[in-house]
Amino acid sequence: LLAPMLAIKVHFLLRCVLRLLALTPLRGIPLIKSSSTSAEAQYKDPERRMECANDPLSYSGKLAPATAWACVDLALSTQAQLGHLTAPYLLLIAGDDVVVDNRGADLLEASASAGETHRFAGALHGLLCEPAASRREIEKTIKDWALARTGALGAAGK
Repeated sequence: LLAPMLAIKVHFLLRCVLRLLALTPLRGIPLIKSSSTSAEAQYKDPERRMECANDPLSYSGKLAPATAWACVDLALSTQAQLGHLTAPYLLLIAGDDVVVDNRGADLLEASASAGETHRFAGALHGLLCEPAASRREIEKTIKDWALARTGALGAAGK
């Protein structure tokens, strides 16, 4: 789950309309404009940006009502359960993210005690699409966190 989803605020009436549309034959038709921005605003490394833009599994079109409803429902359900989160999590925050609202990350960080947070100043939304030097730091953070939870960090070294 992406932490920015946790800051989602959707008016009750809009939630009702989405839910109703998700139950109609319109549920699978792409009707809702995406709020994502250009690849340049998401990915700094030009080579990785090109890979993402050309990925056949990547979708940047409009959302279908059923998909939008599922995202909203998941986000709101998760918001309600944050205080009960006990599983360890790694929260990585891109300092210059213009795609998502980092208040969701702040909400998660304040609500749950089982997590570890790392903020990467100057990074864009696609953290693993940063230039090589920054990307190595981000990858090391992920690797060290995972190894620490498996007990392998001591054996593997840093």
